[in-house]
Amino acid sequence: MRDLVATLKLIPVKEVISGNRIVLCEDSIVRGTQLKNYTVKKLWECGAKEVHIRPACPPLMFPCRFALSTRSKGELAARKAIQAIEGRDIEDVRGYIDQRSKKYQQMWNGSGRNWE
Repeated sequence: MRDLVATLKLIPVKEVISGNRIVLCEDSIVRGTQLKNYTVKKLWECGAKEVHIRPACPPLMFPCRFALSTRSKGELAARKAIQAIEGRDIEDVRGYIDQRSKKYQQMWNGSGRNWE
């Protein structure tokens, strides 16, 4: 149901998108599925020249114990990126929290994520 709602609320205007560089300002990236599977995919299909994503929130490292939407660390895009870098899940993510650190930059810029 969540996936269906996500696709219904995204109505791209091809005439505006085609041939242009697009910057998405996202409030946060929790799992990354909506961005990867729906939003960015639709932008590429409509002929976007480039797609850039600018989240307003730091990467979410821990699930919310009060919300049903993120029950485990394994669901979070940031944790998946760390796992891709480290080759396994790690408990101590302090090196990935400081945005000035080399590990944070690696997680954000080159962790093997492919939004296309």
